[in-house]
Amino acid sequence: MERETESLMRQGLVEEKRFEISVSKSMQMYTLTKAGRRLMQRSGRVPNDQEIYAGFVKPREAKHDAELYRVYQKEEDRIERRGGRVRRVLPRLRTEKKVNRDLARRGPEKDDPDKKRDVAERHGLRVVHGRIPVPDLQIEYEMPDQSIARVNLELTTEDYRPRQLVDKARAGFTLYKPRR
Repeated sequence: MERETESLMRQGLVEEKRFEISVSKSMQMYTLTKAGRRLMQRSGRVPNDQEIYAGFVKPREAKHDAELYRVYQKEEDRIERRGGRVRRVLPRLRTEKKVNRDLARRGPEKDDPDKKRDVAERHGLRVVHGRIPVPDLQIEYEMPDQSIARVNLELTTEDYRPRQLVDKARAGFTLYKPRR
């Protein structure tokens, strides 16, 4: 893996950065460069509607994002053991954008509970206390019978209040706790 990573970095497809995650701990992370993202998009190895990111957009969230990737890997393994196949992955920002766009298209009716529920259901979400909670990550996958399913993942932190956890559970999210 180290040789492959070094090769990708020499080709300008991947960049490396070390992040301090506590006073005595740092984490080494890798991301695609813009050239690496373009290569992935042209490769045909990922669906056209799958968002591919390059660079470290929010370095303060790097630890959370790295932990979220571990959560994704666990969930992908669970899906595959049940005979499913991941089709696409939507991060929070992408899902929020799609939900907000659909609500805005409803105009004055966007606050109508039935319309809001329709929008939520269209995106595999639920309305909780009049709001549409959006997960950290949504995985869309195909089951052996060709049906499409979604799972909504939330990586909880010590910053969550009990009420927030209850609302995330009511929204049907699969909750994960970060590793220590």
